[in-house]
Amino acid sequence: MVDVLHTVDQGVGAHIVANVIWYYAVLMAVFGGSTYAERVKRCYMDLKTWYKETRTECKLQGPLTAERVRASGDWPKLKAKAAATRHLAEYALNLAQRFARVDSLDAFTQTHDQMSLADCQLLVEFYALLRNESQTLSAEAKARIPILGNQLGSIYSKLAKMSFDRQWRLW
Repeated sequence: MVDVLHTVDQGVGAHIVANVIWYYAVLMAVFGGSTYAERVKRCYMDLKTWYKETRTECKLQGPLTAERVRASGDWPKLKAKAAATRHLAEYALNLAQRFARVDSLDAFTQTHDQMSLADCQLLVEFYALLRNESQTLSAEAKARIPILGNQLGSIYSKLAKMSFDRQWRLW
């Protein structure tokens, strides 16, 4: 069995969640705000509302800050406990569902946002699969996990290439 805590929760999952937050809340400023810190603070207010609406029990310890999402000059990677990251995957999906511009006339925006939404969907599906399985996985789960991993990695890689071409420090 894969070490999910290190490879997903504190690995690719932390990257996906942070990139989605950074892209929508900071770069696209979907919550408003004039500085990165203010934009993340407004995102945190939205997150707290989402926590209440979804009755999420496992939450971030402390506030969401720009430094927790993306260390100064670094690539986005969420600094959080593994369980909090697992639950924040659903919040990242919620952000992408609300703010992805999948019908944009700009080809880059449309493709980027469709793929970021898809990556969130795959991550949430992975976590749902694990949550619904026992310690020994069913044959269906064993068959689905490699497919999820390949699709998630492929989409993530394409997002990284797109961002690199734009000289963005994302994905």
